[in-house]
Amino acid sequence: KPCQDASEQTSALDAQRAELYRRSVGDLVLAAACRPDLGFEVHLLTQSLPNPTKVQEMQLHKVLRYLKGTWHYTLSLHPTTQMTQERASNLNLNKFSSCFVKK
Repeated sequence: KPCQDASEQTSALDAQRAELYRRSVGDLVLAAACRPDLGFEVHLLTQSLPNPTKVQEMQLHKVLRYLKGTWHYTLSLHPTTQMTQERASNLNLNKFSSCFVKK
């Protein structure tokens, strides 16, 4: 249900909804490791973990809708010929130096 006024938007979530918010954001933190396109929004959501409000809950729902619509995006790693074997082993990258989210 949409929030009606500013005081309702800034009110804290009840304990059960706050716990669900924290779990959902925790799951998104793990997903952001494989989906760099989620990183910034997830970072913003984590800032409100101690005391989430209805505004942050609505932002979480937007991110979850985005994730549902982009579930087929993948993270692709591509080998480069410029990277030497020695440098790759030092960086522990196994000769992979570039990645991007593929639609």
